Amino acid sequence: MGDKSEYYTSLKKTGLSSILGLLGGVVAYYIAGPSLAALKQKEPFGLLFLLFLVWIQQSLFPLIDVDPDEFSGKDWAFIGLMTLSFGFISWSLLLNL
Repeated sequence: MGDKSEYYTSLKKTGLSSILGLLGGVVAYYIAGPSLAALKQKEPFGLLFLLFLVWIQQSLFPLIDVDPDEFSGKDWAFIGLMTLSFGFISWSLLLNL
């Protein structure tokens, strides 16, 4: 029975980081702006927003019944990579529309 709870916990971790990454990519697109001139000026703000979403997840995990104190460094690296990957992919797709 412990395998199912670990499975659901990993689904919650992956789901939250994926959803926040997609949301972060959309928000970063609107922060930086769709034009090339605006993108060059405001691109760091979009990147900082994506990094902020990685940082804020430690406060969001208890809301979905996941204990962040049990995470190892590998878990945090996975969560950060998932959030940033989804953020950059969604941001890139929006920039190419």
